[in-house]
Amino acid sequence: MKVLDRFNQTRIYFKIFLMGFICFLSAVGAQGFAAADYTAGGISFDVPASWQKVEPSSKMRLYQFQVTSEGVSDPAELSVFYFGAGQGGDVQGNLERWKAQFHPMDHTIEPEINEQTVGDMKVTTIYLEGTYQSGMMAMGDSVPKENYGLLGAIGEGPEGPVFFKMTGPREVIRANKAAFAELTGSFKNVSLSQ
Repeated sequence: MKVLDRFNQTRIYFKIFLMGFICFLSAVGAQGFAAADYTAGGISFDVPASWQKVEPSSKMRLYQFQVTSEGVSDPAELSVFYFGAGQGGDVQGNLERWKAQFHPMDHTIEPEINEQTVGDMKVTTIYLEGTYQSGMMAMGDSVPKENYGLLGAIGEGPEGPVFFKMTGPREVIRANKAAFAELTGSFKNVSLSQ
């Protein structure tokens, strides 16, 4: 009889452990976003945990992330730029520059531009698809990349504009649109949160 009691007791402990482990996995999976360790221009922001932080490929970039999507071999790249107060150009000029880097595959695809207020900051976003002219166009180093997309955001932070530019295969960009919206929705004015 004691063997049977011990067996039942072990089963109960195992079930409790299993339920706790499932709850733990659910909590970790629901988070999905890394802590707000990132700041630029007085804006703190959260980045999805699945976006891998990599070494910036240029000194102009404050942060750089590799963004992937299941079933697509090539990743997209998110770069974060902050040039200082009053630097980097105005919102409209940057939107026009980003639009000029894309040639639509057909004329039915219009850029999606939205303005919103997040906390006390104005945030402008843009979505583009088409053939992307990567590289430095002014220097003649551009390389056309077909079926690409761009998600961009300009956060008008307390210390100046912060630029977020994600480019990559269209499928990766489309798959990460909601996560990008969560990224921009996480913007916080650092001076107000202290």
